[in-house]
This record gives sequence, C-alpha cells and structure tokens, in this order.
Amino acid sequence: MFCQHVLQMETPPAWFADSSLNKIPIIIFLIWTAIGYELVIYMAAMQNISPSLYEAAEIDGASGFVKFTRITFPLISPTTFYLVIVRLIATFKLFTAVNIMTFGTPARANTTIVTRVYEEAFNNYKFGYASAEAWVLVAIILIITLINFWGQKKWVHY
Repeated sequence: MFCQHVLQMETPPAWFADSSLNKIPIIIFLIWTAIGYELVIYMAAMQNISPSLYEAAEIDGASGFVKFTRITFPLISPTTFYLVIVRLIATFKLFTAVNIMTFGTPARANTTIVTRVYEEAFNNYKFGYASAEAWVLVAIILIITLINFWGQKKWVHY
C-alpha cells in the first residue's frame, strides 16, 4: 500500500515484501519518528542539572564516566523512567507503521497485537474476539507498567 500510493510503484522492492527483511524499515521508521521527542525531553532534563555538581566532582578529580554514573544518570533517571513507560505503551499500540508498510504484501507476518485486533474486528467481523484481544493488550501493558513502577524504586532517584 505504501509503495503503491506514496512511491507510485506497482510491486514493492524485495526487502519491503520479504517478512524477514521488512522489520528493518519499520524499526528505522519508528526510531526516526521517536528520537526527536526523546532527545528534547532528555535535553530538558540535562539542563536542569546544576553545573555546580559537575564543578564539585571535577575538583574531587572525578572522570567523565564517574560524573555520568554518579551525577547525570541518577538525576535524569526519572526522565528515563518516564520515557521507558511512554515508549513501552507506544510500542504495544503500534499500528500505523506496520499497517502502512506491510498491507497487501506477504510481509503481513510482521503483525502486532493491535493490527491483529483491527483485522479480527474489521476484516473478519469478530468484534467480540477483537474486544477480548484488546483487553488482553490492556492487561499486558498494565502488568508491565506495574512491574516498571515496582522496579523504579531501585534505580529512579527523586
């Protein structure tokens, strides 16, 4: 669908139609669309770190690695935790990129839970089954998020 409508190609390239190679452009697309937001958030978090902390560490003779592990990472750990949760939820609700890039190709093997819910509901007209799949997805996201909240007590410093 992407190749036919956007790129005006009759048949997609081999790497686009092959289910084993089709993951690469999807991953590149997702990294490209997410990295800007995450970098802006990290830059804002790093600008909130007081320069006096780095100056004190430099006076104490700390190396760059020690400054990162003892000052930077602990102070941006709440931001890292936030971005992990946001990216996790975004990964589980991934639909658009997979649907656009693999629709109508043999690469439909690269499907996600959300595309499966969509296909069950609107292609197979099994709305109850699709609703059950969606609730399973909600439960999975909730469990993983709760595990992250439990684990954040060990590595997130407020």
